Amino acid sequence: MGASRKLQGEIDRVLKKVQEGVDVFDSIWNKVYDTENPNQKEKFEADLKKEIKKLQRYRDQIMTWIQLSEIKDKKALMDARKLIEHEMERFKVCEKETKTKAFSKEGLGQPPSTHRAPHHAIAERPFCRVLFPIQAACISHCRASPHVREFLSPPLSLFVHVCVCKYVGVVD
Repeated sequence: MGASRKLQGEIDRVLKKVQEGVDVFDSIWNKVYDTENPNQKEKFEADLKKEIKKLQRYRDQIMTWIQLSEIKDKKALMDARKLIEHEMERFKVCEKETKTKAFSKEGLGQPPSTHRAPHHAIAERPFCRVLFPIQAACISHCRASPHVREFLSPPLSLFVHVCVCKYVGVVD
């Protein structure tokens, strides 16, 4: 009886730590995607990795307890395990985004990030006030040119537009 109570107390402590760990993970997750500073982003991603490692250790312990026949009510343990596995999937996505190089085939094939500055904030920069009209002229010319139209299927960067337009002679 005493061993059973001790085990139940340990399970309760771990389940509480799992919930706290998931809350910390969510907090760090939001910081990773809210920051624009690459150095801070790397720091937060390292913190995220530390937190997921803790959660994985708890998961291993929970999976051991699930195997025990002494524990009758395993629903809380199963829920905690599923919660940790969900966070592991989220971390895997974050890690993949981090490791994907911006100009690799995978990086170029991804949709643009929604975590960037809004278009109007970018348009306020001085060089953009000059380049956006050039880009608009390039885009309209490229859409009219059949030999350039094939490049327009993915969204192009300003640099690529200017380069293509120089190639076809729209911009000097």
